[in-house]
Amino acid sequence: LLSKAHGENPELLLIDLNAGQLIPLETIHSLKQDSHTSSIKIVGFWHALDAEQQAAAENAGCDIIMSRSQFIQSLDDILSGKLGI
Repeated sequence: LLSKAHGENPELLLIDLNAGQLIPLETIHSLKQDSHTSSIKIVGFWHALDAEQQAAAENAGCDIIMSRSQFIQSLDDILSGKLGI
């Protein structure tokens, strides 16, 4: 993901925070620490969201964190920019 982000310069990443193979929180942290990718807006979503998970995602650098159901309901708004991302 890091090398793709460098090559394609996306404005937005949507990341399933339960995707273990991606090591999402470490990946987000790396993206936000890299000067080439730090401006990418990141929306992270969990299957279910609790305060501890939200804090971990915020600390990693997620710009918006939500449950999977909130993500699905908000997807059109996220992609159209209505959420201010």
